[in-house]
Amino acid sequence: MKIGIVGSGNVASHLVRALKNAGYPIAGICSRRLSHAEKLLNEIGDFEQATIATESIEDLFPADVLILAVNDDSILEVAQVLSKIDPGSCVIHTSGSTALSLLSEHFPNCGVLYPLQTFSKDRRVKFSSVPFFIEASNKKTLDLISSIAYNISERVVEMNSEQRRRMHLAAVFACNFVNHCYVLAEQEMIKCGLDFELLLPLIDETTSKVHRLSPQQAQTGPAIRNDKRIINLHKALLGQPEQEIYQLFSDNIQRYKL
Repeated sequence: MKIGIVGSGNVASHLVRALKNAGYPIAGICSRRLSHAEKLLNEIGDFEQATIATESIEDLFPADVLILAVNDDSILEVAQVLSKIDPGSCVIHTSGSTALSLLSEHFPNCGVLYPLQTFSKDRRVKFSSVPFFIEASNKKTLDLISSIAYNISERVVEMNSEQRRRMHLAAVFACNFVNHCYVLAEQEMIKCGLDFELLLPLIDETTSKVHRLSPQQAQTGPAIRNDKRIINLHKALLGQPEQEIYQLFSDNIQRYKL
């Protein structure tokens, strides 16, 4: 079974490596910019001679499966192009918040292969521990996607589009927004000439605690104590919009007080 990859970003980069390591032949990598597809192909290396880098989706055929590892806004556009080339294709997207119906309107055999993880190109990920959430238009396609997922991960869960959308929202809070808080924290450290690394033991313990306690049980700080003097002191140190963010977080923490 040959797999074609559409996309050359963070998810595509990691997924291609994982599929290759699992022994799947890669028909090719397609990107809007040929140089990006060529770069990814060269970075991973040791492909079969038939594996290509291209900017034309047509060149990926005759791939048995096409995985769309592109941004959410591009999935429909790519699907529409593919449906004109080969509506019988087995097409899979990797999005957390895009419904299966977007593909099923164009392809009878389609599905979702969503890895719940944060990906950066220069940081390797242990795929065996990355949970994959799958969905498909029919049992045959579901079995195919399940087989692919289990060959690269130990954690595979069937999940419908609405559940996956909610989980993706939760992931944005748990990962993307938290990381932005690190950005804000780093800026405060820089203002007084301190190294962000001084916060790492605190960050590590905070992360470790929610493996044993619920997030609500793990909550500490001036907001949960309703320490107004410290809250006002902190706000006085901030400009906008950070002051507003601080107040919104403090108010919301108090709403969830046990």
